[in-house]
Amino acid sequence: MRLFFEWEQALLLSILEEHQRTLTAFFENLTYLDIGYRFQSGKPLPELAIRIHVRRKLAIAELLPFQILPRKIAGFSVDVLQSNPVLQRAAAERDRRFDPIPGGVAVANPRLKGLGTLGTVVFDRSTPTPMGISAHHVLVGETGQTGDEIVQPAESDSSATVGNLLRWNKELDCAIFRFNHSRSVSRAILGIPQFPRYCKEPLVGMAVAKSGRTTGVTYGIIDGVNADGFTIIPDPSHPAPDGEISLPGDSGAIWLEPSSGAAVGLHVAGESDPDPTAERAWAKRINKVLNALDVSL
Repeated sequence: MRLFFEWEQALLLSILEEHQRTLTAFFENLTYLDIGYRFQSGKPLPELAIRIHVRRKLAIAELLPFQILPRKIAGFSVDVLQSNPVLQRAAAERDRRFDPIPGGVAVANPRLKGLGTLGTVVFDRSTPTPMGISAHHVLVGETGQTGDEIVQPAESDSSATVGNLLRWNKELDCAIFRFNHSRSVSRAILGIPQFPRYCKEPLVGMAVAKSGRTTGVTYGIIDGVNADGFTIIPDPSHPAPDGEISLPGDSGAIWLEPSSGAAVGLHVAGESDPDPTAERAWAKRINKVLNALDVSL
């Protein structure tokens, strides 16, 4: 798949931002807006397009006249994709107790139902204090409170408590907790040869990998980006055993570029459609996440 240049993305992202309000008004079942590969018969083409993701793609005969999109905006193709992202907190080998605690293992807030993935160890920018990072819907949800106990594994035993919820950003679906020094921590991520030392911005066509609680290490290709995040489709050269690059429990994992070890994004959602050709994952840009939480790798 073609890897696009940053300037190509930036140009199309500026066009998307200019037309975002108008495009949002077209569809009631809109799930996501981005720019990325144009798809034809379920296959990505080496062309950037403005993309409208909807829960159900309708035939032209079912649309009202004002809902029929132009084929192009500012010279770029407009593509409508059917996609249904769902947050991936689970209700494995990675559920067991780890000491030291690496990235890629199960963590949970006992106040909530389900669990997710500890992405990696990060550090508060004002102190050298190590923190754990995961998704907001994993650690905070609708009822989480500052100081909540965070456990690894997801057990009620007090010895499972490894830290306390510190701060979060709901819009970017991210949160951190402060480790309590009951166990040592490791910057390693299970199944990934190197831990992330720096960040990279996502590019359409970039090869990435993540290590999550449920599906372990899986590989993908970034197929679309917007101002806050990006989407990933399976990498045909490294297929997942069952075709799933993410499942419930993987939220909070870090997407990295394997060739450099650079962190690219925080995994937050996956496709609910069981059709393998619809498989897609959603992530937030890691630079935005780290800035919002005031932490560094």
